[in-house]
Amino acid sequence: MNSRTRRAGWLAISISILLILPATTLPAQEETPLWAYTPETISPEWGAFFATKGQNRGKIVPAPDDIEGWKAFQGALEKELEPLADDKAAAFGVTYKEYEIAGIPVVEVIPPEPVRADKIGV
Repeated sequence: MNSRTRRAGWLAISISILLILPATTLPAQEETPLWAYTPETISPEWGAFFATKGQNRGKIVPAPDDIEGWKAFQGALEKELEPLADDKAAAFGVTYKEYEIAGIPVVEVIPPEPVRADKIGV
């Protein structure tokens, strides 16, 4: 057997092993999603806090090219989050006004007492 045939044989064996190996050595997916996993170096209290941050990641989203589906999804999400925004605004004493400038939605957040009159936050 010449060296060229031997190399081709080893290459075929190596590729076969690489294709079979991941299927046999990877652990099964657990029921807990990856975003809910908290490493042992984080306290249980902070772990519980971080676990709540990914709760809505399981929502089914439209296909990337489904523009109308994304508009509906965004509208539903905004309606869902609007009460939370109202609660936060009330807690900080701010008010907000919604505008549209050149077709772009804009939200003006007005603090109860502006700190400085010569600066604006964007």
